[in-house]
Amino acid sequence: MASTIHAKDIKIGGDVIIVNGQVSFANGRSIETIPVLYDDTGSYILPVNCWLLSLADSLKDLSSYARAIQHYWSFLEVEKLAWDEFNMPKSHKPTYRWRNAIKKAADSGEIAYSTAAAYVNHVVQFYKWHMYEGTLKITDERFGPFKFESVKIARSDKLAHTTGTILVQTTDLRIKVPKHADSQGKRIRSLNPIKREELKAMIQVLSQESQEMLLMVALGCKSGLRISEVATFPDHLIYKPQSWEKRIELEIGPHVGVKTKRGKCRTIEIPADLMLALYRYSLSERREKRIVNAKGLGKHTPLFITQRRKPYTIKTINKLWGDIRNKIRDRNNIPFNHRFHDCRCSYATYRLQSLLDAGIEPSDALTLLMGWMGHNNEKDTFEYLTFLRTHEVQKEAMTMLDSLMHEALHCDSTDRHE
Repeated sequence: MASTIHAKDIKIGGDVIIVNGQVSFANGRSIETIPVLYDDTGSYILPVNCWLLSLADSLKDLSSYARAIQHYWSFLEVEKLAWDEFNMPKSHKPTYRWRNAIKKAADSGEIAYSTAAAYVNHVVQFYKWHMYEGTLKITDERFGPFKFESVKIARSDKLAHTTGTILVQTTDLRIKVPKHADSQGKRIRSLNPIKREELKAMIQVLSQESQEMLLMVALGCKSGLRISEVATFPDHLIYKPQSWEKRIELEIGPHVGVKTKRGKCRTIEIPADLMLALYRYSLSERREKRIVNAKGLGKHTPLFITQRRKPYTIKTINKLWGDIRNKIRDRNNIPFNHRFHDCRCSYATYRLQSLLDAGIEPSDALTLLMGWMGHNNEKDTFEYLTFLRTHEVQKEAMTMLDSLMHEALHCDSTDRHE
């Protein structure tokens, strides 16, 4: 991945003087610090750093620009794309592919819409600068990084009464901050737990899917793990539970190999029956075959390995989830429109209800759930209490979820797909 360092005492706008092999600078001015990007091989990224250097002449803070271009460059490296090649269909161009990826991240709530929009604007500026400087020659807009567009926006200044709109030049890469975003441009979530009949249909389909997918969904539904946490969940956290254990608490975070949101460490709970199923899977012949000569495992070996002997990725899990979602719709004729993240939402909703049913005070129940979910803000957890108070949620929802998942986890796996 592309990385950033901060160079200090940089001279710009002056003359370079070389005398007897010694380099010195005359005139110009000094900059205390400036971000400098290097690619995944440790090489200096010339087109990026020339652009950042040009910005330093007029801007004091380049942090947002550096984060945007680092995000874009890392995407290019992962997808093996060139920054300056656009003689291809629109959907294959690096700028559009990256824009779609970052828009998807905003839609899922991983980043704020305002951040995504700002990143896209910065990358557009990067290309405009190179076109102006002549280092990127575009003779036909069809073969450029984007298309210029003019859009009308409503005026809100003192002259709004004279003309209601103004014409602004933009590009077709722009990302709109939707109306359902808050003042920081972050998507306002709509809780969508999986309902009773939907759960039954989902588990019926899952019982015929791979063991890996069933266990990954179970970690979402019964422990509230995010998709990135499921993908990176390591095998060294698994053990055979004791007969007296009901719910097992584990600490997860980057220090144990789990990719949590913002690298935060937190304690999760895993029901004993799920831990036992994970333990049996970790020792299974099926997994042993996959772990042999597996690639890209890193320091902490993920529990789940694909048939191709590689760790699961968010993209792979989302694709498999999409296939399951379609099967649920087709076989049951129901509008099953849930994301994988709704497994986590279902856990939080039904677990909170079970705590309240057990007589735990709402404030204490929210504190427990906040810790297990890893929420930074109490408002995020309070949403679930508000949801319970405004929607009819069956009292036995958590018991029903546990029962259905227990049955699926311990059914005969000989008929499962490879």
